[in-house]
Amino acid sequence: MATIEKRETKSGKTSYRCKVRRRNQPLLTATFRLKTEAKRWCAEKEAEALSGRHFSFAESRFRNLSEAIARYSSDILRELKDPTGRITHLAWFEKNIGNLILGDITPSILDRCREDLKRESIVNRKSKALRTNATVNRYFASLKAMFNVAVRQWQWLSKNPCDNLKPLKEPRGRCSFLSQSELLDLLQATKRLKKYPEMGPIILLALTTGMRRGEIAGLRWTNIDLQKERIIICDTKNGEQRSAPLLDPALSAFKEWSHVKPIDPDTYVFPSRGKMGNKKPFDPDHAWNLIRTDAQLTDFRFHDLRHTAATYCAMSGATLWDIAGVLGQKTLAMVQRYAHLTEDHKRRTANRMVAELFKEVS
Repeated sequence: MATIEKRETKSGKTSYRCKVRRRNQPLLTATFRLKTEAKRWCAEKEAEALSGRHFSFAESRFRNLSEAIARYSSDILRELKDPTGRITHLAWFEKNIGNLILGDITPSILDRCREDLKRESIVNRKSKALRTNATVNRYFASLKAMFNVAVRQWQWLSKNPCDNLKPLKEPRGRCSFLSQSELLDLLQATKRLKKYPEMGPIILLALTTGMRRGEIAGLRWTNIDLQKERIIICDTKNGEQRSAPLLDPALSAFKEWSHVKPIDPDTYVFPSRGKMGNKKPFDPDHAWNLIRTDAQLTDFRFHDLRHTAATYCAMSGATLWDIAGVLGQKTLAMVQRYAHLTEDHKRRTANRMVAELFKEVS
């Protein structure tokens, strides 16, 4: 049942207060300047109630963002492979707009949040820095994922307020890789670091297979098949198991490292040196920084070893699908940055073909 109540202020302004009631459902209210708008709104809400859509709308009027985040954390986050980033992102929104009713969260409010995220300084280990556009987009990707569940599964909202929010422009993906001389400097610096002998096979593995740091850290001896010269990678980013060939010089480094292999084959290949021992993988951060400094590679991350593997793969004549297979990517989107290298190879191949084809003509 819908009712419209006419109201007048002391200054003479008129407004219309609407109320829509339905048994066992929360009261819906809204205020309009024109009576025609009030009548239209009442008709729409009564129609929604009759068609069964009233409940989801009503939920959006008395549940706030903090409640949604709490339920999402309980029901969904625990099922994710690595929820750390999403937990951090949603915690920011809960702190800043967690008290807002879901139905009151509009694209304009989210746009202000985005500006706040961009202006807010974040403290790194040694300095302060502003969030990049890419980082801000990751925050909103987490929020959008949460809202999608609220719309599709819980029916707390009729639509996702993030849908009309255009992502910020991001720079092209970083593609830093080692030159031949830099590669030599890196390998020599690795050999000089006697205190961390595990860094030899770790770095060679990253260079020859393109494995991610987390995939290498998660390796157990059951994943290493020295006879068939391959590695089974179970702990992947996309959750799908894949294998990688174990080639020299990484193969030789692994055979030497296998001399310290424990009796239990389920232990980490590179175990922690701390109190946790074989129960926790080795953290290469400190050793990597020492090697990088020694090799004078100031702006080079461990992940760039993966880019180096992909780059030399492309320069050797591999297609984008070949590169995706080596890196364990399910689509070509993440390997498009190497497209120009594969095109250069095609051009060199075509030049050799044309020269051979027309050598008698000239």
